[in-house]
This record gives sequence, C-alpha cells and structure tokens, in this order.
Amino acid sequence: MVRGDWPELEYLVIGTGVRVLRANEAAASISATVQALNEANSALPQQPAAADVSKLAKMCAGQVAALEAAATALETEMAAIAPGQNRIIDIIDADHEATGVAEEYLGGAVSLGRAAAYVIEELARLPRSLEKLGRTFPMVEEATVGLASPIRRVLVALEPAIGWGNRSAAILSDWD
Repeated sequence: MVRGDWPELEYLVIGTGVRVLRANEAAASISATVQALNEANSALPQQPAAADVSKLAKMCAGQVAALEAAATALETEMAAIAPGQNRIIDIIDADHEATGVAEEYLGGAVSLGRAAAYVIEELARLPRSLEKLGRTFPMVEEATVGLASPIRRVLVALEPAIGWGNRSAAILSDWD
C-alpha cells in the first residue's frame, strides 16, 4: 500500500510515461526498419543479378525516410523524458515509498532501456553489412549513404535510455 500524497509525482508519471511509451514505439519502428534492411540484405543471392541489387538499393533508399522520421520522433520524446525522469528519480530518492506511485512508469523506463540496448546493437551491425555490400555494388552504397545521419541521431538519442532503464530497474528491485 502506498502512503503519502505525491501530486507532482503523479503528474510527472502520467506525462513522462506517455513520452516513454512514444519513445518505445519509435524504438520499435527503428528496429523494424533495421530488421527489414537486414532481411533484404540477407535475401540477396551470393551472385546477385543487377535486378537483385537494384531492388535492394531501392529498398534501402526507401527506408531512409522511415528512419529519419523515427529518429526525429525519438529525439523529441527523449528530450521531453529527461527532465521528468530526473525529477521522478529525485522524488523517489527523497521518499522511497513514492516508488509505488511510479511503479508502472519505472517499468516502462526499464523497457525503454532494454529496447535502446537492442536497437543500438542492431544498428552497430547494420552499417558493416551494408558497407561491405556497398563496396561491391556502388548502387547500394549510394542508396545507403542517407542512412548514416539518422543512425547517428538514433544512437545519440537512445544513449541515456540505457542508464534510465538500469536506474529504474534498481529502484524496482530495491522496492520489492
């Protein structure tokens, strides 16, 4: 049972929680885009025909816009989460009983941290596989050049989420 009255915490949990949910959705979108690129790359035959390479290049070029949009959404949400996350943690640190009010939010932050770690790992593998393919097929290299910027933006935006997730997991673990 949660004792106490934490109206500020309740407000923050709702507002920041919505942002965490949106950031999780953006991370899932990025993951789906990366998975589609990896699958298309893997499906390319050992000795691809020009049509196979052209199809992959078009698919890669088409994913740039999706990755750009997801990166923008993620940057927006992460920037909005940061102050709320910090204040939620401050309130809980000052009164550990407040954890009960923020339990669901903290679980969402843990999920975001896990999603961030997964997406970062996926993105680390993607450029290497596409770079190798681009050296062989300049058409693919030209199509994937546009992926570099949104990939960097996603990596920068997701970096704090892992720490937030770890801190939230520790709070929940201590609370149980």
